[in-house]
Amino acid sequence: MTDLSAHERFGGGPYQRLARVLSDAAGTSETMQLHLGDIASGTAKPDLMLLQAADRLTQTLTELAAMLAALAGKASSLPPGWDAATSAIALADLRNALADAPTSTVSDGAVDLF
Repeated sequence: MTDLSAHERFGGGPYQRLARVLSDAAGTSETMQLHLGDIASGTAKPDLMLLQAADRLTQTLTELAAMLAALAGKASSLPPGWDAATSAIALADLRNALADAPTSTVSDGAVDLF
């Protein structure tokens, strides 16, 4: 079995690849969250390999933030579809942070407790 390059594994255009990278990061984060909950409840011992994924997650987010900041310095306008894409975000604070103009200052009250 040959390992696929990240480009081959993620495929598609740049937005699809970015979405897949972020989706992978979200999956890692969710797995870590569940594991930490199990540790806190005493039903599991720390899995060092999984906990080391926190470092990789931090590196991924740091690199993506730097890349997007560099692109922001070169972009003169929002990409097509930006408003529609940001308005579909469920988390109000994230939606407002990414929107071209704030959509609301009132929290939607959605809280996801673990």
